[in-house]
Amino acid sequence: MSGPRFYSSSCAGEQFLVWTARGISQATWGPGLQERLSRLADSGYHIVQERRFGGDGGPVGGIVRAVAHPVRELDGGEGISLRGWEDDGVSHCCLSGAVSTDAGLVISRAQRALGQAGFSMGDVVRTWYRVDGILHRYDAFNRQRTAAYDQYGLPTLGMENGGRGYPASTGVGGLSTGVGTPPGERLVRLELYAAKGCSPQALSSPVQKDAPLYGSAFSRGVRMPVSCGLLELSGTAAIDEAGASLYPGDFIAQVAATFERIVRFLAAVGASLSQLAAGCAYIRRPADVDACVRWMDEHQLDLPLVPVIADICRDDLLFEVDGELFRTR
Repeated sequence: MSGPRFYSSSCAGEQFLVWTARGISQATWGPGLQERLSRLADSGYHIVQERRFGGDGGPVGGIVRAVAHPVRELDGGEGISLRGWEDDGVSHCCLSGAVSTDAGLVISRAQRALGQAGFSMGDVVRTWYRVDGILHRYDAFNRQRTAAYDQYGLPTLGMENGGRGYPASTGVGGLSTGVGTPPGERLVRLELYAAKGCSPQALSSPVQKDAPLYGSAFSRGVRMPVSCGLLELSGTAAIDEAGASLYPGDFIAQVAATFERIVRFLAAVGASLSQLAAGCAYIRRPADVDACVRWMDEHQLDLPLVPVIADICRDDLLFEVDGELFRTR
């Protein structure tokens, strides 16, 4: 995987472009990325979300989401930007740049920015949290997130059992972006996707219990009732049905267990890994990247996943995968 590798998936006016490279300079992978971004623009697509990862000698990569619809851009204040679009009667919005010192404050900033675009936290379908020092702050992060969600009326998503579900989510340690965190600061960063005018469905997994049962306010996945069949897969790790971590310290066993749980969850909701359009493989220890790549190659899993060095939410977890799927592909 010395790269670069590029993946492109499109469906019903939406497209994901995923790129990843390791051990090579930007002068090598940059032109290929720019060429593909130019093709997107020439085909009438507009970028609504772009996430880039890496630096400090580790893997680099990124995920671009683009739509073939007019996009409006809005400055949400406090460094937050929003991009919104309409599709078949549904209003969509991607938010990026929300940063604060704890989850409650960053959610409040996101709520204010969403309000300027006619949305609210109650419309949120998917979140990505990056929490500096997550191994020491995860319990506090969960308490702050739940309290903020309560304040803004979450959970709001429907579930098959008639209950209410939270957004899909990923929560990992602060990611390397090539820009260091100021000394002494521990920040929480939030990006999100919201939609209104439709009825997203929060999903449960047959192999992992619902996260709110152990204090984490997210759903295992969310299915969007839109033409591309978008399915948001929450960050998934080697955790058993009772909520216990599996195979402490054994990276490869955790990789295998993580994918086994994802495959079984997707099968239960009528999807498969072949429909994965974009995602990340979060790896705690940089030395495990090669082992991850070899395992995926051995199992013929050429997936649009960006390897990202980041702490997982528990000290005994070494690996996590999230993603977005087009179920109609």
